Amino acid sequence: MSFELSDTESDDPDEICLETANTNLETFYLIWLDPHVNTDKHHLEAQQRLRALISHLVTFDDVDTCRKYITQAPLKHYLVLIVSGQLGQKLVPRIHHINQVINIYVFCANKALHEKWAKEFQKVTAIFVSADDLISQIELDNKYRQKLAESLSFNTFNFNDVQAGQSTVGLNGQFVYNQVLMDVLLRIKYNKADKSELIKLCNTQYRKDPTELAIVKEFQHHYTSEKALWWYTRDCFLYKILNKALRMQDIHVLFLLRSFCLDLCQQLQEIQCQSKIKVYRGQLVSKS
Repeated sequence: MSFELSDTESDDPDEICLETANTNLETFYLIWLDPHVNTDKHHLEAQQRLRALISHLVTFDDVDTCRKYITQAPLKHYLVLIVSGQLGQKLVPRIHHINQVINIYVFCANKALHEKWAKEFQKVTAIFVSADDLISQIELDNKYRQKLAESLSFNTFNFNDVQAGQSTVGLNGQFVYNQVLMDVLLRIKYNKADKSELIKLCNTQYRKDPTELAIVKEFQHHYTSEKALWWYTRDCFLYKILNKALRMQDIHVLFLLRSFCLDLCQQLQEIQCQSKIKVYRGQLVSKS
């Protein structure tokens, strides 16, 4: 039995499962179960390409250890699985009911052999015999998953919960909490030590992803407050970890990102003041 976990130095499998489940700065977790995942040259090459899509990649060659990792995942974590045909046939029936598991991809040498059992499970997205096809599909699906995660990152006040004459005190408490939390964080003075800790966290998160590491280094040395919006809309680590921190209410990460959040708010306010939009209000009137 062997497995590889990207963000820990512990030798205890139980500790490893808990540690890696809590050190991912992004929303999604990619889990790959295959007997040759860490020994086959082509599998190792595929791992590098997959990390560019979902940086937190955990590999297993044993069903029981993989199942334990999945069952210990916190409720708000999203798990994307790649399984071999043989081991997937054993694992999928045991974890398919778990809400954290959102997609399962079967990667095997004989598609026809595994289609029958795979069709019985709704979360099995597709079966692949080509690594290129597998990675392309995960990349395509990941864009949709990111949009879904972004839609879950923010709380809004629900006026439908307020009945006529009813006080709003006690309603939408999470919304109020979020607003107060962000207001407090944005008022706390930022220092170089906070930025250093943020960069250290990002370097740890992406240490096996050279492309993202280069962007982290660029952010470290060349970020300016005038480019906050540009950085947030860039397809890179920053918006991924910020969106997860907002969704999970990760105060530690939000604390480290507070200077960037302040820059972002100020730039949005400046753009809002510069732009004028004409709006018209109309009403249909009956001739009778």
